[in-house]
Amino acid sequence: MKRHIKSFREYLETLNKQGDLQKYSKEVDPHLEIGAISRYVIEQRLPMAIMDNIKGYPDYSMTTGVLSCSSFFTHPYSRIATALGFDPFIHPLDMIKELGGFSHEKRVKPVKIDSPAFMKNVIKGDQVDLFNIPCPYLHQGDGGDYLNTIGTMVVRTPDNRWTNWHICRVMRVDKNHLTVWTRPHQHFAMIHEEWKKLNKKMPFAIALAPEPAVTAISGIRVPAEVDEADVLGGWFGEGIEVATSPGGKLEVPASCEMVIEGEMSIDTLHEEGPFGEYHGYLLADKCNELVGEVLTIAHVDKPVIGTIPAGKPLDDDHAIIGIGGSSTFTLALKEAGMPVLDAWMAPETALHLLVVRVKPEWQQQYKNVDAFIDALEAAILNAPMSYVIAHALIIDADIDPTHPGDVLWAWSSRVHPETGTRLTKPRYITDMPPVFTPAERQIHQARLAIHVGLLGANPNSAENPVLPCGFNTLYPEALKEKVIAAFSQTAGRKA
Repeated sequence: MKRHIKSFREYLETLNKQGDLQKYSKEVDPHLEIGAISRYVIEQRLPMAIMDNIKGYPDYSMTTGVLSCSSFFTHPYSRIATALGFDPFIHPLDMIKELGGFSHEKRVKPVKIDSPAFMKNVIKGDQVDLFNIPCPYLHQGDGGDYLNTIGTMVVRTPDNRWTNWHICRVMRVDKNHLTVWTRPHQHFAMIHEEWKKLNKKMPFAIALAPEPAVTAISGIRVPAEVDEADVLGGWFGEGIEVATSPGGKLEVPASCEMVIEGEMSIDTLHEEGPFGEYHGYLLADKCNELVGEVLTIAHVDKPVIGTIPAGKPLDDDHAIIGIGGSSTFTLALKEAGMPVLDAWMAPETALHLLVVRVKPEWQQQYKNVDAFIDALEAAILNAPMSYVIAHALIIDADIDPTHPGDVLWAWSSRVHPETGTRLTKPRYITDMPPVFTPAERQIHQARLAIHVGLLGANPNSAENPVLPCGFNTLYPEALKEKVIAAFSQTAGRKA
């Protein structure tokens, strides 16, 4: 039975009970200081911080690291596990197996409620002023102050058939205008295109600090034409509570602390960025992005909202997309008939590396390693998240792909330096990561590097197998169980 945490504040209470929450009550400046505190807390793996003394904003608190790695070093993904209703100490491979790409067939429609808490304070028309909301300048070199980096953007098609929830970066332009960073492959852009064809402005709403599972699924790739709310309802076996937005044009997660609502322009653009991003770098890139006009703001008393100054791993972006993307990749490769155990989008690599763990049966199913990698390459390139990765490492079942030490050992000791890597044909990529050239980023096309680290393909194993020399591979099962049981009972004791 999954535990469904139904509000952001309930989530904070849960983390506090787990010992993974702290308050920071010294005054903090939205200009860089919130960003600096956030990066330090995230990078040092400290308990999630609530900053409740924001300079100039006495009625607001801000959190950081909502779904980033926890302060439990042996269980880094306990926050996102908690958000999705798992035992917080579940192994990440068990979590992606359970998620199964989120079942798109098992859906439960959301439940609409009246009088949501966010309607306690409603601001409209000339009273709207985005400068009354803490909007931090997160990195030295950013192109502006960012209103949203972890909240859920809500948009819907003109015919009401499809509602999309997703996380996007939103920069404040002035008191009632903002920009939204988007690209053609994203569902926000697809839906906006439908409104543009009708020559109509698209309604939008940003739900800040909703229940944590909403944040999680907003960063996970759900297929086009599928509502994240329905999938999440199917996951928990009960409808997610939604409510009519303050302007009446959309339905938003009812649990959120604040809703910012308005209309996206048809084609008006404004300069946006630069901004430090998930790949771990701040590039000098500036873009022209769509402008939205804010018409209504609604919020609870003394709202608690989140922020994430994206950057080097491992922060919220990497944890959310890493877990969700791993589940999606695993499902896609299995549905393609590949003999894989799992596929792990390594968060520590800023999602650039996919680690694919294969079953020994590949040697019986394919005439040689080249034939197997040909088939696996095609399946990887056809997977929904392939545009994110730059490398794929193919390894045996003895490696724990979630353990960076295991992965580095396998890569460096099993991938032949000359013949172990192949390059695919050019394929669609996101234009963000600087691992690709400016020319590749401009045309959204680059090759994927596939590194083959399979012991069965090692020439030294032609006569006798090359055996990994470790606890899990060279000892009888009964003896391993005896050792594990003995040391589990004495864990933490001093000599």
